[in-house]
Amino acid sequence: MSSTKPPSAPPPPHAPVPPAEESKDVIAGLNVSPHAMSEAAVLSGAVAGAIVGAVAGPIGAIAGGAIGSAIGAIAGVAMEREEHRREEHDRELDDQIGVTKGSLGVSPESKRPSPEVLEEAREHDREHKGQRVT
Repeated sequence: MSSTKPPSAPPPPHAPVPPAEESKDVIAGLNVSPHAMSEAAVLSGAVAGAIVGAVAGPIGAIAGGAIGSAIGAIAGVAMEREEHRREEHDRELDDQIGVTKGSLGVSPESKRPSPEVLEEAREHDREHKGQRVT
C-alpha cells in the first residue's frame, strides 16, 4: 500500500530543481542564490584573512577574518557587476543577430516582401474578391 502526499505538500529537500529554475552551475539539491559569487568571495576572504592573521594569535585571526571579509565583499561585488555587464552585452548581441528577437541570421530588410510579391497578392485578392476560401 502506498501513501500519496496531499497536493499542497512542499517538495522534499532532496527534490530536483525544476527546469525553469535550473542553472548551469547548480548542484542538484542546492538552492540557487543570486549573490552566490559575492557570498563565496566574502567567505573565502574571511578564511584567508583568518589564516594569515592567526600568525598573530587569536586576536589576529579575528582581525584578519574581518579584514578578509571586507576585501572579499568588495571583490564579490566587482565580480557580480562584471558578470551582469557580460550578460547584458550577450543579450544585446543575441537581439542584434536575431537569437531572441526576429529571425536568426536574417536581416530586417530581407524580411520585407518584395514589390512583385505584393503585386501578386493584390492580383490574387482582385481575382478572388467575394469568393470564400475554405
